[in-house]
Amino acid sequence: MFFRDVDEIFREKKMQKIRAEVAAAEKERRTKSAEALAAAERKLLQPSLFSTPAEEAEFLILAKDGVLVLESKTKAMVLPTVDDVNSIPSPSPGMMVFVNKAGAKRLAVFNGTVWSFWKPVN
Repeated sequence: MFFRDVDEIFREKKMQKIRAEVAAAEKERRTKSAEALAAAERKLLQPSLFSTPAEEAEFLILAKDGVLVLESKTKAMVLPTVDDVNSIPSPSPGMMVFVNKAGAKRLAVFNGTVWSFWKPVN
């Protein structure tokens, strides 16, 4: 009876050790996964800065928020030019173009359903 109790104690201690090792391995896996994910997110979200010193214009893209920041003291943003917004087969919500049609030069913005047109006030 004494040996059986000792054997059970050793077996239980061994199981506790195995459970602890499994838990530690699982925790390490989760930590490494979280660290790898965080590193990938940092890399993705790190602002990319492009510079064109000859033209003194630069822009910054922040991927996560879909934000484009343009900075220049001598240059301006130039939108894609179309003759007619209907020539765009699948416009995306938020799309902006410049309609360059005689007598109808204006900015067009697509809201996902319809185009809105903005023209200069004289």
